Amino acid sequence: MAGILSLLLLLQNVQSSETLRFSHVAEQGYDTSCGLSVLSDLVSRYWNCPVSEETFLNEWLSLGQQRATDHEQYAISFKDMQDLLALHGFATKGFRFTYEQLIKAAATYAPIVIHFADQDGHFVLCLSANDEFLVIADPAEGVYWLSRQDFQRRWQGYALLVQSSIHTKQVLALTTAVQESTAHRSALQNFSNLNSGVR
Repeated sequence: MAGILSLLLLLQNVQSSETLRFSHVAEQGYDTSCGLSVLSDLVSRYWNCPVSEETFLNEWLSLGQQRATDHEQYAISFKDMQDLLALHGFATKGFRFTYEQLIKAAATYAPIVIHFADQDGHFVLCLSANDEFLVIADPAEGVYWLSRQDFQRRWQGYALLVQSSIHTKQVLALTTAVQESTAHRSALQNFSNLNSGVR
């Protein structure tokens, strides 16, 4: 009976997995536009400076970084990101961190742009980090938790910190994203424990 009640409580707040996954990060518009999408989400959602992925794309093309004929080849670098963010009044600094340094930086500077070195490379936002796991906002996969071990397999230490003296960081948006991700993770763990008979 307790299992049925728990299931009913869980189901009353059911949302589609797409809604949950992308509630705190926008899905990237092109296969290779993760960097542009991360920038748009970073400044629009977390710094209250609305700039679309398409606007960043057009600005990037106007900087001469890519030929407009290379349709859907929109992979950008940290240097490109710094140039684009500077156009909108943001100061940036790239670092090569240890995991412990990333935890400390995330406490003050999150969201932090992270580069994963797997496959062709991929940009995500680190919303929160602790000794065991991180909350990641990924324009291809949505918001998810990643264990420290899995993160370190994909990351070579590169991170981009972003600050602004003219835009206000939306701390509530960041806190809400982390809290909702935590609540979602806890609900899934409780449901998993119910199914496996753990109390």
